[in-house]
Amino acid sequence: MLIPPTSQNNAIYQKMMKPMITFRFDDGFVEDYDNAFPALKAAGMRASFYPISGRFGESASLTEEQVREMAHAGQEIGSHTHQHIDLTSETFENDEDLMDELIKSKTLIEEATGKEVYGITPPNHGYNERIDRFIHGVYEYSSVRPENHSASQSMQYYTRYGTQRNTTTQTISRREIDRLKDFVDETIEKKVWTIMHTHKIDDVPPLEEGAYDLSLETFLQLLDYINTKRPHEVDVVTIREGVRRVQGIPDPNLMSDDAYYDK
Repeated sequence: MLIPPTSQNNAIYQKMMKPMITFRFDDGFVEDYDNAFPALKAAGMRASFYPISGRFGESASLTEEQVREMAHAGQEIGSHTHQHIDLTSETFENDEDLMDELIKSKTLIEEATGKEVYGITPPNHGYNERIDRFIHGVYEYSSVRPENHSASQSMQYYTRYGTQRNTTTQTISRREIDRLKDFVDETIEKKVWTIMHTHKIDDVPPLEEGAYDLSLETFLQLLDYINTKRPHEVDVVTIREGVRRVQGIPDPNLMSDDAYYDK
């Protein structure tokens, strides 16, 4: 049940219900560590990173040591499965195989970071009722785009606790800075939670990156713009923090203004 705004808890309630922005990075490219992580840290922000555990240490992917450093600097590390195969595919028709895939990724990431993994984002948005049931036997939440919704559409977000909130997923890859600023302004105007999704931040000129990437120059401009709106107009949160806010569950660590802590 959502906490009502009383005289004692009104400040916490208002902070939970403030417009929110989340940066979500899938696949676990090494650019997460080389480019996105330093930029976020300099801006005083956290993000949610979802590496593929079966690719740790490959030439283009994060290492276990890098993932651990990011986690201990306050970044959220979730699962993007172990093999990066659509969970709704024939590969996981057997329930035991599906459960093994979900548990293996969670276990390996937790061993690498020394921290619990709470969330997963399924590859290729492969999701249905069966996958939902199994995921929630292993993880606290999943980050998915709802069926029949494009990445630029809004949805009404419902949690299993009955609370709701407008949530928008925006693909920020190959976007010009003016459009990204519009996403921020729309988040504030509509009082929603916007998840800004991409795969990696490339140190290349704007709009010359790959189809699923954003340039470092544009990303830095975006972070600078968001910081002109913080903390009074919008908060930058991890997905776990956002989920807990819409569920009405305040967490002193997650509510901290200090983005960097080690537990």
